[in-house]
Amino acid sequence: MTDLANELTKNELEVLRGLTRGEMQKSIARRLGISVSRVEQLVAQIKEKFDSPTPTNAVARAVKQGIVDVE
Repeated sequence: MTDLANELTKNELEVLRGLTRGEMQKSIARRLGISVSRVEQLVAQIKEKFDSPTPTNAVARAVKQGIVDVE
């Protein structure tokens, strides 16, 4: 894994995994026991950390860097 993987919080990584699986934010929130607005905040943080304009782009970069796997 890259250094960026070590910079992700546990929740950011879980949200990223959910996005990789195609989960909707509401579903991710329910699974993690957090609010949808918190998931939205985490997505924004993930986009910032990956310097990505969209969640999809962040997922693509995470897959390319080996941070998450496409299941």
